[in-house]
Amino acid sequence: MARGAFWFSLILWAALYGASFAVFALVEPTGDGFTRGLNRIGYFLVLQTIAAAVAVVPFVLSRRFPRGAALRWVARAPIALALLLLVLILGLYVYGNTSRLNVPSSAPQPDRPTAAPAEPVPPPS
Repeated sequence: MARGAFWFSLILWAALYGASFAVFALVEPTGDGFTRGLNRIGYFLVLQTIAAAVAVVPFVLSRRFPRGAALRWVARAPIALALLLLVLILGLYVYGNTSRLNVPSSAPQPDRPTAAPAEPVPPPS
């Protein structure tokens, strides 16, 4: 029973994991301009989250197998891939927030000195 549930959950994880990459080819991008195609990223992340939740099942069921068995190592791969994706996303987030590539050092400086007008500006009539 445990071995059948192990293989079923492992195959279900592989299907979800593969489907998350297939959405880029199968789902039509929506939106305009900068946001075009963000729907596909949302589908990818949702399927990856579901796959990560399913990946816990073979990991837990593999503890019933003897130590050092190949199936115990196979069951660690889905969890490792989910953690790797999480680390990559967090790394991109940290890099984006700490990078000085897109942050101006100060407000733009005018190319000539500015001063108040010599005469007050009359109000519109």
